[in-house]
Parts: sequence; C-alpha cells; structure tokens
Amino acid sequence: MAEVTDKIATIQRISDIFDANLLKINAGLPDCVNNSRQPALDAFRRMGIPSFKNENYKYTDLTRLFENENFRRAFKADEFEVDLKDVFSCDV
Repeated sequence: MAEVTDKIATIQRISDIFDANLLKINAGLPDCVNNSRQPALDAFRRMGIPSFKNENYKYTDLTRLFENENFRRAFKADEFEVDLKDVFSCDV
C-alpha cells in the first residue's frame, strides 16, 4: 500500500512542478509543441509512472527512425583534418 501511495505522491509532485513552471516550459516554442504537452501530462496523470508490467515503449522498434536520412545527418560528426599529436602536445 505504501508503494502505491508513494507513486501517487510522486505523480502529484511532477504534475505540480509542471503546472508551476508551465510558462517557462512553453517560452519560445511554437504552439504545435506547446499544445501537445497538456494531453501528454493528462495521459501521464491517468496512466502513472511506468512499471515493468506496462513499459511498452521499451519494445518500440526505432530502426526506421534511425534509418531516416535527416536523423543520420543531424548526428553525423563533422569531418576535419587534425593531428592529435599537435592538439595534445605538451612542451614541459
């Protein structure tokens, strides 16, 4: 019973922090992003913190996401020529 009470208290605390900081969270972002937050929080309040029994997201196949060209381009390291001996040399 104490575990359930702790989870409920944690969910309420997260919800309170969200509500208290909503203006800061939404600042500078487009409405299409900000409008999705409240439904997400409502779903979180309804479903609670995931447990080992209901963590369906861990079975989500992200392969298609990572194969996306835009994703690969965003996380591709810039290529440049550098001699690490020059960068990490020490003249002591």
